[in-house]
Amino acid sequence: MPCKHTQDHRSCCRDLNRLDNAKSAKATDALLNYETVKYFSNEELERRNFEKAIRDYQKVEYTLIASLNGLNVLQSVIIWSGMIGGLIVCTQVITHLLQPVQAALSLPAWCCSGSNVPSASHL
Repeated sequence: MPCKHTQDHRSCCRDLNRLDNAKSAKATDALLNYETVKYFSNEELERRNFEKAIRDYQKVEYTLIASLNGLNVLQSVIIWSGMIGGLIVCTQVITHLLQPVQAALSLPAWCCSGSNVPSASHL
């Protein structure tokens, strides 16, 4: 699952780089051809083209950020699931190892108490 997410992230990065280059090319083109754009009164067209390039870039950037956040959450869930599973296993092992120790420690306490029947608190 994380591998699939990482591959999707890579494709988003490629799209982001492509759109960034397009946005930069439009800005450079508009600046280099400033006099031509002014002469033919095409400022509005250039502004719309540049605005569209920025909007497309921002959409892909948002997708990329969402993809990164999703990947981080997925990795955190995997890591914490492993930690919780390990803690459960360790707790069970320690509990099973301590039962003979508790029984061994409760026998002398029962003998020293002078009682014939061991109580539940001693076992």
